[in-house]
Amino acid sequence: MRDKLVSPGPDDANKRAIEGFFWLRGAERRRLLSTPDPSLREQVVGRVKRRLVLGLLLAFGLALTVLARLEIPGNLLLGSGVAQLDAGRIEAIEMHSTLLGDKTTVRTTLGTFQVQGSVSALLGDPVYLQRDGERGRMRLCLDSQIRRQCYWVL
Repeated sequence: MRDKLVSPGPDDANKRAIEGFFWLRGAERRRLLSTPDPSLREQVVGRVKRRLVLGLLLAFGLALTVLARLEIPGNLLLGSGVAQLDAGRIEAIEMHSTLLGDKTTVRTTLGTFQVQGSVSALLGDPVYLQRDGERGRMRLCLDSQIRRQCYWVL
């Protein structure tokens, strides 16, 4: 790879990058900048770029792992060990159709919830929140006169 030709434009960019490498000792930095072989500078800068990309990917993966292990806000509402919580009675239902499916906003006496799917219920029907497992997703369940049905909370 040492016989590869590097044009002056990219070599100047590599020199500027090497000048910004604060972790290199002064003698090492001067040696890289003064070497007549531009392919050596290109190798060093390429190696640093690959390591930076790998470091960013690892940091992103670690952040996603930490976020996945945190409690989701709905579970904080139910608390530990509670599987079901009263959410009041239905005051209004509003459906929203999108290209990705139907969503429904259900307003109850104790709050407003947006759920996945089309909701069919009567005003005044009792509603409760239910958790699917210890750390699972929240579902809004309607104990309707029409039928008993649960919908995933968005």
